[in-house]
Amino acid sequence: MATDVAPEPYPGSPEPDATHGTHEGTEAHGGAKGGGGLPQLKPESFAGQLFWLAVTFALLFVLLTTVALPRIGAVLAARKARIKADLDDAAAAQRRAEEAGQALELAMAEARNRARKLGEEARERVRAEVDATTRSENDRLAADVARAEARIQQMREAALANVRGIATETASAVVERLSGTAADPAVIAAAVDGVLARG
Repeated sequence: MATDVAPEPYPGSPEPDATHGTHEGTEAHGGAKGGGGLPQLKPESFAGQLFWLAVTFALLFVLLTTVALPRIGAVLAARKARIKADLDDAAAAQRRAEEAGQALELAMAEARNRARKLGEEARERVRAEVDATTRSENDRLAADVARAEARIQQMREAALANVRGIATETASAVVERLSGTAADPAVIAAAVDGVLARG
């Protein structure tokens, strides 16, 4: 069974009652001595505060220069490189677009020239074909006209020969009937030829 045994005090430690009494005395007389307030504002603690401020600033400076600033610099450098790469890509794309536009303009100009040349060649070919066809038709028509004129001339000569014969016979018959004698065929023929020549 456990029993309540008070722990033995350490050597040199004040007696509990004495400590308690001292604490009570301090509380009783603390306001009178003016020992309260913030320890940071006490002049005797400035040296320690400055030392720890310097240590803290040095640690913070080391952390910033070895960890934070390199990371920030790396991020800024990466961002700058990415922006430069994007600008280079945009410039290259713009150059490619300009080159493609120039190539398109050249291709369109060549296509227009080729189309104009083909059109001119087609017009010349059609004109030559039309001229050849026209000449052929003109030659054919001229030959037809010449043949028709020759045939007409032949028919006219044949008709005139028939008319001359008929007119000569008719004139001889009329003269013989009117005069009762036969007319001279040469005279009748000359008279008929004169009439036909005038007509």
